[in-house]
Amino acid sequence: MFACELKCEAEELINVYDMVSFCYDYLMDHVSNEANFIACYILENENTSVSNVNLKKLGHFQDDVRKILRNQEDKGWMFDQCVGKIAKLSEKIENNMKDFGDTELNNATIPFFILMAVNVYIPEKRDIITESGPLNKGYQKNTYVCLNINHDLLQQAAYELDFGDTIESETIRKQLNHLHILKKSELPENAEPLKIVQMRIRDSDLTKKKIVESKKLKIAVIPFSREKMLEFPAITGAAFRVVYNDWHKSNGVNWALRLLEKAIKERANIIIFPEYICDSSIQDEIQKYLRDQTLNNPKKMKNLFLVIAGTAWTADDNNVSVLYRFDGMEFGKQYKCEQFSNLRNENRPMMEGLANPGKESIMVDIDGIGKIMVAICRDISNREGAKRMTEIFKPQFLLVPAWSPSVHKGFREQLKEVVNFNYHTCSVVCNCCESLEIKGFKGFKEENGIAVFPYKEGSVVIGKEKMLCREKNKCTEKCQEGGCLFMVECDFLTESVQKGQLIRKIKHVYLD
Repeated sequence: MFACELKCEAEELINVYDMVSFCYDYLMDHVSNEANFIACYILENENTSVSNVNLKKLGHFQDDVRKILRNQEDKGWMFDQCVGKIAKLSEKIENNMKDFGDTELNNATIPFFILMAVNVYIPEKRDIITESGPLNKGYQKNTYVCLNINHDLLQQAAYELDFGDTIESETIRKQLNHLHILKKSELPENAEPLKIVQMRIRDSDLTKKKIVESKKLKIAVIPFSREKMLEFPAITGAAFRVVYNDWHKSNGVNWALRLLEKAIKERANIIIFPEYICDSSIQDEIQKYLRDQTLNNPKKMKNLFLVIAGTAWTADDNNVSVLYRFDGMEFGKQYKCEQFSNLRNENRPMMEGLANPGKESIMVDIDGIGKIMVAICRDISNREGAKRMTEIFKPQFLLVPAWSPSVHKGFREQLKEVVNFNYHTCSVVCNCCESLEIKGFKGFKEENGIAVFPYKEGSVVIGKEKMLCREKNKCTEKCQEGGCLFMVECDFLTESVQKGQLIRKIKHVYLD
């Protein structure tokens, strides 16, 4: 019985999120058809002749659990006291449950209503959690629990324009609108827990608060250079690693810092570099630059929230992005999950030799902006993992460092599919110009990046695209002078979203 199992696990439940994880795991072990369970045992229709006779009792039970959680906060109880009281309540209602349907499923309503009590309690908490998720610290058997409490930029427009909900099966975790539950099985094998960092905006930071309130955001996309910088030698069999050539070693750091500085001067709020290009020395210097400028010239940094320092090929053969706060504090790392492969050439097959694909992953949840998710090139092309994460967490932005000769084949339909499945996420691909300079290709490739965003066409929310295009006339000359960047200007006001102008403008900016 549930109450007995709750008592047995009490020592491992050190906070309310551990209890959420335990209750959810219990339900997954005992409920095989979630939609049917919700329909038959949780909901009632005034026109039906048969409903769960225990629902009124379970509603009171939910209220009592919520009161216990409130008292724990108000009276300073240790959480084991809280679990003990909830276990006693659970045992009492188990003993008084009237027969209805399947006994096991009838009893499973108890942990379900505990989850609902926590879901109601979370937004009432006085101390909003600011530490990194997952928040279940003692009990992590099969799931990780994170908060879903922040508003994001699209929320008001989506409500006013009636974006509605996506058409999908009803699940237990879908009922929990203030919590995210991630199954371990949904992460790559041997991956560390997904890290979700809350970025709070201080009341004294008037500029950043004004940016959020305006619902307008600028994303600087840095394609870096057309210069040949990388080699991809096969090391073992067809497995390759990335090697940085002499030009990159001599020029890479200064090139990156000039582009970073230009993006900051253009009042970028988020800056993203492409895949592979930001080796560890560039990532370190980006962090140092952000720290120094915040300390010595804070006004210069007032518009910046986040820098995604492309990706680096590491000494231990991984492809890793690093996310920095505006002041250089490292939020965390994102490891590439899906390995690039090209097996069409029988004599020279290639596959990215990643040692620990997907080892670490991170999202940054910024007050008023929403969740920022990073996926790396082939993570999008191969769809499933990134799409699943966007369905669960519904990030406001999916930002993609890439190194790809085609933004259409690798990203266009995949990112539209993301919108189709969550009606919410805006995606921007930052692709390196070097990837377009392929030997044997005739002509000049203009399209070097893509932005995809939600747009309601009639009664259907679709993904609308805008391309980031190079200019043939200027490309060679300006790239030799120091490179360029794209300023992707986003406008989340309802009127702009309604007109399909969420991406209002893409400005191509050259270094002087």
